[in-house]
Amino acid sequence: MATSPSLLRLLPLSAASLLVLFPSRAPAEPSPSDLPAFRAAMLAEINRFRSDHDLPPLKADPRLETASQEWAERIAADRRLQHRSDASLSSLLDTGGWETINENLYYASRSPDPAKVLADWKRSPFHRKNLLNPAIRFAGIGRALTSDGAAYVVFNGAGGKRSKNWKELWESLPFGHRSP
Repeated sequence: MATSPSLLRLLPLSAASLLVLFPSRAPAEPSPSDLPAFRAAMLAEINRFRSDHDLPPLKADPRLETASQEWAERIAADRRLQHRSDASLSSLLDTGGWETINENLYYASRSPDPAKVLADWKRSPFHRKNLLNPAIRFAGIGRALTSDGAAYVVFNGAGGKRSKNWKELWESLPFGHRSP
């Protein structure tokens, strides 16, 4: 069967219309299974930034990671970027026995690259101050994705150890009375 020249001219147009009707799928959003890789990359970015300012690196703390992840999931479910209440942050202080705690939040319509998150935080005086706080030594990072691919990232930094309570302090002294 012979093909007419006019049909051959329609071939590119037909292919173009198929692309419009059946567009290629966009790349899939990162799955929650890559959360450990995201956390590690984010912490590495933060620690490079701190190192540039002669500050010690932060260590991942499982309690802070759990708290950060839970908060990321909560604000993603609410689709509302909001900080924890003072009472909630105070509860986190008690959990770890820390003196200092801070929090940075981030929203992106697509799952962001850790370098992009850090670049945006560095431009904000408040977020920058939190990352460069010399009193923090531990970090927790959470990230939650919504069904449409938006991402909510939470960073919590903590540090310092609270003094023992009076009973613990008394019992730790060589002359202190021991509780029965």
